[in-house]
Amino acid sequence: MTEETRDKAHTAGDVAALRQLNIGIPKSEVQETNVVAEPRLILHIGGAKCGSSALQTELSVTDWAAQNSEFVYATLDPVNGIFQGDAMRLHAMEAQHGYAASASAHDLLGIEPNQRRAMFDELRTLAAVSKCVVLSNEGWLQQADAFVDGGLLDEIGLPFDIFLVVRPQVEFLNSGWWQWGAWEDAPLVDWVRRAAQEVQWHRFLEKWIAHPNCREVKVRLMSKDIVGDFFAAFSLSRLIGGEGNKLNASLPGDILRLYQRHRHLRPGPQFPATDFVIGRLGISGAPTPWVIPPDLAAEVIAASRADNERLLAMLPEDDAARMLADPAWWSTEAFADKTLQSPLPQEPDAAAIDGLCASIVEAVARFDLELRLLRSQVAATAAHR
Repeated sequence: MTEETRDKAHTAGDVAALRQLNIGIPKSEVQETNVVAEPRLILHIGGAKCGSSALQTELSVTDWAAQNSEFVYATLDPVNGIFQGDAMRLHAMEAQHGYAASASAHDLLGIEPNQRRAMFDELRTLAAVSKCVVLSNEGWLQQADAFVDGGLLDEIGLPFDIFLVVRPQVEFLNSGWWQWGAWEDAPLVDWVRRAAQEVQWHRFLEKWIAHPNCREVKVRLMSKDIVGDFFAAFSLSRLIGGEGNKLNASLPGDILRLYQRHRHLRPGPQFPATDFVIGRLGISGAPTPWVIPPDLAAEVIAASRADNERLLAMLPEDDAARMLADPAWWSTEAFADKTLQSPLPQEPDAAAIDGLCASIVEAVARFDLELRLLRSQVAATAAHR
């Protein structure tokens, strides 16, 4: 038995013992059988690059009121206050990214105090008349200081449940490089070491848990159906055939390399709108380039091990077993089959560009068909008025 295997076995034993004794796992899955008091506020706090856009899309664009749903999805908006219902749905469908999410902690704290107080009054009223209110922002996990020490949770003044989705740090960082790092013009190693501090999942989560208004904490591993995981975690009814999972796929590597050569298409980390457009068009191509070398991956895994061991106790048993069995959390062996590529811009490859152009033509044809069908439906509706 290797030292790494012994460590994992020891961790598994510790987790089992903690679960049996209900010690050291505050407000986690072992408490989910408790009676939940009303009103119910669910905060989806992340993580980014963990299926958040899929969940936010389904929550935003679905007409839950028409289904007599058990919950209301709303956003905390600096302009509109509590934004929900048909106005929010229309806003989400018109947005390039296709969903509506609550503002960041920084933006919420920037609202004039009286206006923010009125917004939270409205939230409490909505919670009082609804069975459940759901709020979402994929970056809230790392903004725990602002919510706890900055007083936002105290101002909200409601008991809350937490939903958090996590994934192995190295996988996250490779994906995150192409979401943010590649467009910051920072060296890969520097960016990864800095960003790795932001994906110590348990370290940020424990601050949320410590707040007296925190009731239940639902942590899930990233899966192919984050939307379904959310609804199952809180025993909520989900619309069959929802829209959410359509936005889960990463961009083709050929598109990312094109961005690098034509930076006006992706001028910075805060300008991802084109990503969502490409995602909706369904353009195919090479997978996301793998840019994290083995020594850097080993450094991240070593720095994350203790935090990951604590995170295990926050997972339901099936997810904890899956996390223990997944080497991506514990060993660089998980990435041995990855072909390492340069994070820097590359010269265009004729074959790759040819394939990309063919995929774009196919996407335009599909888009044209959808547009013609939509025009036909609009004309038919107008004719029957």
